[in-house]
Amino acid sequence: MKNPVESLHQNIDQFFEKIVSKYPEKMKCKINCTQCCHVDLSITQVEVVRIQDWFNALDEERKKSLKDLWQSKQPLGKSYTSNESKPCAFLYDGGCSIYESRPTICRSHGLALMRTENESTKHIDACELNFKDQLPPMEDCLDLDRLNSLLVVANKVMNFDDKRTRLKKLKDSFLNK
Repeated sequence: MKNPVESLHQNIDQFFEKIVSKYPEKMKCKINCTQCCHVDLSITQVEVVRIQDWFNALDEERKKSLKDLWQSKQPLGKSYTSNESKPCAFLYDGGCSIYESRPTICRSHGLALMRTENESTKHIDACELNFKDQLPPMEDCLDLDRLNSLLVVANKVMNFDDKRTRLKKLKDSFLNK
């Protein structure tokens, strides 16, 4: 069975590209912007499997290269708050080492995100690098509640529970193979 999160990721990527094209002067975060990558994220099981499938499909030389990279020490970096902090488990040399299979949260970060606070109130947040002077209209925001619901459905379609896995733990599982 095809992992349903693949289609979701394609849709997020297309939406991101559309917003960057529509608001090029307002969208400062692009590939290799890592200011939001100084966190210890957890992801759903369906996303864990997608990353594992991606890794397992790599040729042996690339797998070894990634494992060697992941065993190297990661220096502290600066987050968007300008505080020194530990980087994501997969952030090395200013880039994401699993970029092709990065999780949903990483694909959607930087976009203006809309969430429902109560039945009548919608709230929009955006990365502080983007949309500094004015937030986009709601139709140009990613609906975070809908996105999270789609992840829950994808998880259930694959018969996974609601357990989440930290990216550091996932990286350690690759290193222990």
